[in-house]
Amino acid sequence: MTCSDEQPPRGGGTIPEPFIRGVLSGLLTALRIRDAETIAHCRRVATYSLLLAEMIGFHPTRRDELAVGALLHDIGKIGLADAVLRKPGPLSAEEFRHVQTHPVVGFEMVRDALAPYPLALGVIRSHHERFDGRGYPDGLSGRDIPLAARMFSVVDAFDAMTTDRPYAPARSVEGALAELRRHRGSQFCPDCLDAFLALERSLLDGVRRGSVDRVDRYLNGLTLPPTDGAGHGPGPGPAFSGV
Repeated sequence: MTCSDEQPPRGGGTIPEPFIRGVLSGLLTALRIRDAETIAHCRRVATYSLLLAEMIGFHPTRRDELAVGALLHDIGKIGLADAVLRKPGPLSAEEFRHVQTHPVVGFEMVRDALAPYPLALGVIRSHHERFDGRGYPDGLSGRDIPLAARMFSVVDAFDAMTTDRPYAPARSVEGALAELRRHRGSQFCPDCLDAFLALERSLLDGVRRGSVDRVDRYLNGLTLPPTDGAGHGPGPGPAFSGV
């Protein structure tokens, strides 16, 4: 079954690749200066996203766009207060509300530059939505959440659990996968989660340890698909039903 909300491209203008690479490089440099751990996280989740896209059968010309969204998903954290961004302990309710602004801030930062590519923008704005509708910023649920964002929420949670944080030590790969399974159908799209669970454990562990990294080819040789001006392009392959 093909993706019902993404149509084959009909031609039209594209964003010049040097421009996109320049935007990516500048924004990622700013984010690295602001918070080095966030940029390391972005590299890992971009690699996980690409592995998941291959497992799902995502159209090859859409994988680069997914990588852009994954790399820039936390760009809105540039706008967070230092006291919140670097706080070593639990956040207060007010601080958490402040953190919850980062998807919209990031979306607004890049919406003009990436306007022809709603897949990437969907990841940036909607990566904290939940399948049951209890996420933020828009309270979307089910398949109203963009497919790429549903995919990304799985890998984002997995990386958070398998990385040392000030408030919690890293879990093992199997421990993190078990936790993801507990939230299948509530926090996570069942089809996207099942596809992620099918990935080889050695690949997941390699990304976690830094020995598997697919980001550089996308920064150095980015290839975004053509669009018709409304962001329409090829979707995932016919084997994936979670659309």
